[in-house]
Amino acid sequence: MAESEKDQIIRKLKAENKGLQEQIAYLRRKLFDHKSEVLNPNQTSLFEKENSVFNEPEQT
Repeated sequence: MAESEKDQIIRKLKAENKGLQEQIAYLRRKLFDHKSEVLNPNQTSLFEKENSVFNEPEQT
């Protein structure tokens, strides 16, 4: 294999490696970054005093 062929392969593999590293970084951000959750004001809370699901302690 000629030296120029090796250089071409190395350049190709470096470019592929860079692309894969970018994909990994993107997927890590999608999986592990903070998510913004929006609270819907029309949704009732489980812990409000009136009409609460948790009115009394559970008897065990």
